Amino acid sequence: MVMKPGPSQKKALLILSMLLAALLPALAQDAPVPARRPAGDVKPPARSEDGVFLYPGLESVVLVTEQDQQMLDKQRETIAKNDKRRAKADKARRDGYDEWENAVIATNYRQFRGIAEGEKDRHASSGTLVLERIQKIEKMKQNIIRFERFYDKDSEEVASLLSSLEDYYGELEADTYTANSLSGELTVRGADYSEAKDGWKITVYSELFGLAGLFSYASTVDYKEVVKKGGALLGNKGLGGLDKDQSVMVLDSLFARAAPVLFAKLSYKVIRGTASSQYRLIPVSLTLARMDNMKEVLSVSRSGLAQGSFFMTPQLAVGSPSETVEAAVRAQDAATGNGSGARKGGGSKHDGDGKGGSSGKTGGSSSAGASGKKDGGNAQSGRSGSSSSSGSSGGNAQSGGISFTGKMLEKQKRRRVLLLTMDTAIYDFANYDINDLELNSMKLNFDFATSDYLFFGGGLAWRYMGKNTESYYGAFVNGGANITLFQNFRPYVQLEASANTGAELGLAAGGGLDITIKHLVLNANFAFNYVFDADLKKGNKNSTFGTAGFGIGFTW
Repeated sequence: MVMKPGPSQKKALLILSMLLAALLPALAQDAPVPARRPAGDVKPPARSEDGVFLYPGLESVVLVTEQDQQMLDKQRETIAKNDKRRAKADKARRDGYDEWENAVIATNYRQFRGIAEGEKDRHASSGTLVLERIQKIEKMKQNIIRFERFYDKDSEEVASLLSSLEDYYGELEADTYTANSLSGELTVRGADYSEAKDGWKITVYSELFGLAGLFSYASTVDYKEVVKKGGALLGNKGLGGLDKDQSVMVLDSLFARAAPVLFAKLSYKVIRGTASSQYRLIPVSLTLARMDNMKEVLSVSRSGLAQGSFFMTPQLAVGSPSETVEAAVRAQDAATGNGSGARKGGGSKHDGDGKGGSSGKTGGSSSAGASGKKDGGNAQSGRSGSSSSSGSSGGNAQSGGISFTGKMLEKQKRRRVLLLTMDTAIYDFANYDINDLELNSMKLNFDFATSDYLFFGGGLAWRYMGKNTESYYGAFVNGGANITLFQNFRPYVQLEASANTGAELGLAAGGGLDITIKHLVLNANFAFNYVFDADLKKGNKNSTFGTAGFGIGFTW
């Protein structure tokens, strides 16, 4: 027989349950945090099919700061204003054309727009795939940070996750991705025909990953590439005399009305950066083609395109800073290679080849970062901005803004040179006169880099002892260190030891400056020298003096 609780018992049970409901959260909050448990006590959760653990509320996204958003809005506004202004001017211009001329323009306008609409589905972009792979990496970094709370950093569990992280980086960095003007990630605009350049200035804007400053490019496409090689326009079958004027008239109108005359395709790689959750965009090639027949009118190689970088948020640091930088440098070398490539088509006539980014223009937002929040104790505090550019650019390549320090010291150029130098000796600095200027020695010097900063080398020397005195011949070895400033300036310091047929042994300490122009190097140098007699019978005297010189050679 089951006893039913009476009214008083029900009341007591109700009060007891209310007390427990009120006390349990407080007890849970005040409960002591368990100490770090040994690895054997905690089992990692089962991985999903793609090896990624999902944590709600911790999705990684491209960091777009207020500055970046303003930059993107300004770019869109500028393009829209220019389109409206040019379309209005073109309408006024067409009011003065004959009826048949306007008919030809209208026919080509409909044709290009119709073809562009029909081609959209055939030219998918890779932006979504890039972000998916980056999110996969950032989620794995979150997992590693969490696992390090329970496991030692050198444990098998953490090592397994680090290995998976490196695999994900490899997956991201191995592929080449594409963006194009039909997917909305690139925008192509053309100016009116320039008779001086016999072509049209074309500007390519981008909105890759929601950032306006990540990539842009400006160049000139030649008439012969667009029309002669690209093919005659509708209603214009000839190619000479007045037919050229008609083609220019039609294309000026189409560009002014933002018709999709040209199709732009950018191929690029994405690699890890040196900062936490930073990624670098490495343009591989940019091509422009006639939309109606996809005949290429301009091709720009890697050396003519500017790089950019962006950040994910939250910024998570996994591994030591030195390991991160080393891995980023390896990824950069793998992505860029050593070949400079060649520019074909209309770009070769009006653009410089600017390898190494010496001629690229920059503007827009500076460096990038997160909001300063921390995650798992390893998230780094943020920096303002989210897009930047650096590295190689050429011709009229344009890119987003960069930090001054990053441009100045970002990528070292190893001091590998074959250099012919000549110098003059200065024995009395206080009383030195230009009339004292005379040849002291000539050297053929070869230096080879052991790293981005250190080098060693040697060479042959000829020391001039005067008109009536026999010259000395010798050899020397040297070694030193260099840095690179603003891509083309390479200051260095070095030590040198030498010997010659005049029984002279010499030591020198000094430095110089290399100015690099592609593979050509111009050199200025100065050194303090101590030369002593190795054969007293010849009557040589020990001496100290300075030397100032210049040189010319090759670098690679």
